[in-house]
Amino acid sequence: MGNLHFGAPKQLVLDLRDMFGIRTFIETGTNKAETSVWASLTEPAVFWLDAHWCGEHTFGDADECPLLGELEALNSSPIPHVVMIDDARLFLSPPPKPHKADHWPDLGTLCRVLSLHRSDRYVAVHQDVILAVPGTAKPRITEYLQSQAKVETSCPQPKLPPLWRRGLSRILGS
Repeated sequence: MGNLHFGAPKQLVLDLRDMFGIRTFIETGTNKAETSVWASLTEPAVFWLDAHWCGEHTFGDADECPLLGELEALNSSPIPHVVMIDDARLFLSPPPKPHKADHWPDLGTLCRVLSLHRSDRYVAVHQDVILAVPGTAKPRITEYLQSQAKVETSCPQPKLPPLWRRGLSRILGS
């Protein structure tokens, strides 16, 4: 899956700042109802959303993942904010027990809600982070993500046993 981290991946945040000239970084959680306040900013910001329940001593046993509320608050803003959602692996498939899977939106729901913003967000996963940028930024973020991809993410060439290779050579005439 890539890097697991505590807090926003600093280098990714700095790279987004440099790529898009964003001067504001917001790290907040629904448990404090702050996202709707910050969403009223008048210039684009990077939002780091990490407000889900992670076990004892964290917020949200009764509502493990209030992420959709945060996204709805951001969607109410006309500003094309960049959204980073931590722990992508917990949305790519149901989170492991003891989590309550019905408290968590699935990836399709997340993508649908992210796309409701007027900026027609482009969504990708990078280093255990769901990254959503305005659609106009797709070419730049695609180029960046490709430059960050590790070699092992490319498709491996199949290694056929010698007998199969000889058989294929005969069939293909090579």
